[in-house]
Amino acid sequence: MGTVTHPLPNTLTDFAPRRRIGEFTQTIIHSIILHPIKSVVLFAGTIAGGGYMMGAYYLLQQHNQIAQTQPNYHADAIVVLTGASGRIAYGLRLLDKNTPTKPDQLLFISGVNSKYKNMNKQNLLTKLCAKEGMDKTEITKIFLDINLDRISFGFEAQNTSGNAKEIQSFLKAHPEIKSFIVETSVNHLPRASAWTKYYVQNKNVTYVSPDNSSISNLMFSGHEVVGMVVYKFETKFSKSPVLAAERSRDLRQQDRPQTAPAMQAAPPRQPPF
Repeated sequence: MGTVTHPLPNTLTDFAPRRRIGEFTQTIIHSIILHPIKSVVLFAGTIAGGGYMMGAYYLLQQHNQIAQTQPNYHADAIVVLTGASGRIAYGLRLLDKNTPTKPDQLLFISGVNSKYKNMNKQNLLTKLCAKEGMDKTEITKIFLDINLDRISFGFEAQNTSGNAKEIQSFLKAHPEIKSFIVETSVNHLPRASAWTKYYVQNKNVTYVSPDNSSISNLMFSGHEVVGMVVYKFETKFSKSPVLAAERSRDLRQQDRPQTAPAMQAAPPRQPPF
C-alpha cells in the first residue's frame, strides 16, 4: 500500500483569502485612525442616502393611497394649501364652478401671509389671485357669483404640519362639514395627506392638484423627501391628536358603568281549564 501524503499548504493560494481579509481590516483601521474626515464623510453619506431612500419610499407609499380614491369635488369644503402659484386660483374657480349645484360649499385658504391679516377680504382675494395670473374680469365675475362669506383664511401656518393644524381648527369652527377636499401641488400631496390624517379625525377627505406634473419626479423632489423624513421622526416621538382622542373615547366607554338588562315580566299564568 502506498503512503498517503499531506502536501504542505501553498502560501500563495491557500492563505490568500485570509491575508486579503487581514489587509482589508488593516486598511479600515488605518482609514479611521489616519483619515477621520474621510470616515465622517463616508458615514454621513451613508446615513443621508439611507434617509433619502426611506423618505422616497414613504412618499410613494402615501401617493399610492391617494391614487386609490377619486377626488370629491362636491365635498362640503375645499381646503387650499398655499405655497406655490396656481393653487388659490384653482380653488376659487372650483368653488365658483360648484356654486350652482353646491351653493353652501366653503373655501378655506391655509397659510396666507400674516401681514395680510387685517386686509379686506375682497381686496385680499384680488391681490392673491392677481399674483397667480387671474384676469381682473374673471375675478370680478367670481365675486358676483359667490358669497364671500363662504371663504375664510388661515394666517398662522408656516409649514405643512401648520396647515394640518389650521384645517383642524377650521373643521372645529364648522362642525357641519362632513367631507372636504385638500388642494395642493402634486409633489406636495403625499406629505399633505400624511399630516392631515395625523390631525384630522373621522372626516371624508380626498385630494386634488391643479398641476399636471408627473409623479415620476416625486423621488427626485429633495424638499418633499426630506419633509417626509421629518414627518416620520416628529410623529414617532409625539402622540397623534387623532389617536389620543380615540384612546380617550375608548377609556370613557370602558369606565362607563354597565347597566344590567331590564328584567322582563313573566307571562301571566294560564288557567288550567
